[in-house]
Amino acid sequence: MDISGLWYNELNSTMELRVEGKRLSGWYVSAVGQAAGRYELTGFQDVDDATPTCGWIVAWKNDRTYAPSVTAWCGQAQDLGGEQLIDTTWLLTRSTKVQEDWESTLLGKDLFRRMKATDEEVRKAMQLRGIGTRR
Repeated sequence: MDISGLWYNELNSTMELRVEGKRLSGWYVSAVGQAAGRYELTGFQDVDDATPTCGWIVAWKNDRTYAPSVTAWCGQAQDLGGEQLIDTTWLLTRSTKVQEDWESTLLGKDLFRRMKATDEEVRKAMQLRGIGTRR
C-alpha cells in the first residue's frame, strides 16, 4: 500500500507524507494545541509488506510561552474495505524541569484517513478526548 499523500486524523490535523523507499518526509499541521503552522516530519516505513508499519516524528517549535516538544507516531497502514487507514499510537514529550518529569510525556492514539472528518465526527472526537470542555 502506498502511504504517500494527504492524511487527516479524527480532529482534522493534516499531514502530507512523501515516500522514498523506506524514508518518509513531509509536513504536519495540528488542529489542536499551541502548534500553529506547518511542521516538518520525518520517519520510516517497512516497505516489505502490503500493510506497512511506519513511524514519524514532529518537533514542535513553539513560542517562549510553551515548552518545546516532540511527538512520535508509530503504527500500521491498512486497507479496510477500500478505505485506507493508518492506525497509530503517539507519544508527545515536552521539555520540563527535573521535578516535573513525571508529567512530561503524554500518550494517545490517532487514526489517519484519506478524507477529512465531518464537523460532527470532530465534535465527537473532541468530546471523547475532553478537548474544549471543563472536567
